[in-house]
Amino acid sequence: EQVAQSINRQRIDVLLDLNGWAGGHRVRAIAMRPARVQVNYKNWVATTGMPSIHYNTGDRVATPPEYVSHFSESFLLLPTSYFLSGHKYQYDLDTPLQQLADLAQPSQARAQARSTFGIPGDRFVVANFNSLLKMEPRLWNLLLFLLNTIPQASVWMQQYPRAQAQRLQQVAKDANLDSSRMVLTAYAPSHQHITVKALADVFVDSLSYNAHTTAADTLWGGLPHVTLPEEKMAARVGASLLVLGLGIGECVARSVGDMGDIVVA
Repeated sequence: EQVAQSINRQRIDVLLDLNGWAGGHRVRAIAMRPARVQVNYKNWVATTGMPSIHYNTGDRVATPPEYVSHFSESFLLLPTSYFLSGHKYQYDLDTPLQQLADLAQPSQARAQARSTFGIPGDRFVVANFNSLLKMEPRLWNLLLFLLNTIPQASVWMQQYPRAQAQRLQQVAKDANLDSSRMVLTAYAPSHQHITVKALADVFVDSLSYNAHTTAADTLWGGLPHVTLPEEKMAARVGASLLVLGLGIGECVARSVGDMGDIVVA
């Protein structure tokens, strides 16, 4: 109530809610309608279901106009990708490591940089840096397909959460997958994480819930990104970044099988 009163006293015209129902939310304050216009933006990639939120921010790829009936809010569609980022101002992307991560660099130089972070230097590295909570059978089967189709490929993922990482290692063992072909690493230091991720060869997106901030990370690092837009807004952010953010449609697949074909090609 105090938060709502403070907003109201300041006569805020437009209030952006950057959290939705996620942890630490302020939905009780939002429900009191302290501002004239209230907008859901970025973090909650779905309808809030709250009459007090007037607009949901999106774009024609992430939230196609015909999907508006599935939202309690009206659509506020931006002309480019709605998923803005401040990477240009937050990170130094002109570093020796970033230069080594560049796909145009000689393979030996990239291999040496990879080995520093426990990544196979001589493999075609397929990455997915999302939380392992986003792993699902369709994605796992796609990764297995890529490993079976590309003999020199390895899959690189983050070791987070740890319990899911341990479970995934057991699943890989049950599938008779050589341990060297699935690499799980800890988070890289914050000042390096974008350039470290760029040491992979391609990023294969999660399906039911795409990479969002992680997608922005990898794209800013120059890593090719293959994604599949599905029905939910959370499963369309990757395509939004590629099509409307970068003008690249070649890596937007039409099916899971198509994702595999794009990578193999």
